[in-house]
Amino acid sequence: MSGDKRGVRIGYDSPVLYRYLMDLEIDGVERGHLADAIEDEDFPLSDAMGADELDARIRSGRLAIDAEMEERLEWFGRTIEILSIYLSTYVTGLEIAESRDESGTRDQVEVLKYVGRKGEVIAVPVTWTVAFPSGEIEPGEEDEGWLERNWSALPRWAQDAYRLKFPMLRRL
Repeated sequence: MSGDKRGVRIGYDSPVLYRYLMDLEIDGVERGHLADAIEDEDFPLSDAMGADELDARIRSGRLAIDAEMEERLEWFGRTIEILSIYLSTYVTGLEIAESRDESGTRDQVEVLKYVGRKGEVIAVPVTWTVAFPSGEIEPGEEDEGWLERNWSALPRWAQDAYRLKFPMLRRL
């Protein structure tokens, strides 16, 4: 982590396909508040999804995203950050980047988990496996080695949460 609390991006030699996943349940009392609050925000998801569709999803209590594209959504982390300002829970989302060589064989994969809390966001590399027989990338847990190497750069709330999740990190 180089000060911006985001995971390290690997370089790709071939075209990259990105997939973005978020499944956020919004409590009843927070639905109206969030819908009203983001009307005044520069909120990239409003442009991408449409303000009316976004409002309807928020008011229904579930904001789910599952999108694939060839361009990286530079604003995905900002979306997590803004949502976390107005919600009392952690807000998470996944970015899966994969490239394939000329023969179509997957040659590089990176999965980042964005975690937002109270307007602050971090991006942590996540382990992954390939599902059989679909060949889909299945995200796993946060990379404990990466967390340990970057421990001092993580905000206190993230350190506390990861100490609970990963007992090995309690010694840090």
